[in-house]
Amino acid sequence: MDNVNVLRTGFYAPEFSLPDSEGRIFSLGNNMGDFFFALCFFPSNPNEKIRKYLKDLNGGLPLTMSNLEVKPVGICPEKISVAARLKGELKLNFPVLSDPGFAVSGRYYVLDSEAPGRSVHFSIIVLDSDRIIRYRVSEHHGYQEFNFERFKSEISGLI
Repeated sequence: MDNVNVLRTGFYAPEFSLPDSEGRIFSLGNNMGDFFFALCFFPSNPNEKIRKYLKDLNGGLPLTMSNLEVKPVGICPEKISVAARLKGELKLNFPVLSDPGFAVSGRYYVLDSEAPGRSVHFSIIVLDSDRIIRYRVSEHHGYQEFNFERFKSEISGLI
């Protein structure tokens, strides 16, 4: 049986506050508006495939079916300085948040228990303006691979 505690589509997303790559505090609730958020959890030292996913997100996302914008927010399990370096290196135009203690990653159930050391699965969780999870996808090595074109198609169908 699935773990009943895992956040699924239709659940309310937990509130959180994390520092961004410039040291400012980003609070989910304070940033909600008439748009969707795509929370993108990615591991430390992202490989080339994950770097490409982040660059693809940087290129923009389609509007939802109800013409609402989908804004990406990166969350990595690194200190602010590393998050800032990654953001600059990849020229990301969306916020990159620092979650070195895995506080938010743990609450969103994206921890990779099979990785050597603590890490997260590359995961995207799309929230609507009421903080309801509307879409969730995670890449699991050898089990499920993320497909950016399929992701764009799925979010363009959200109402």
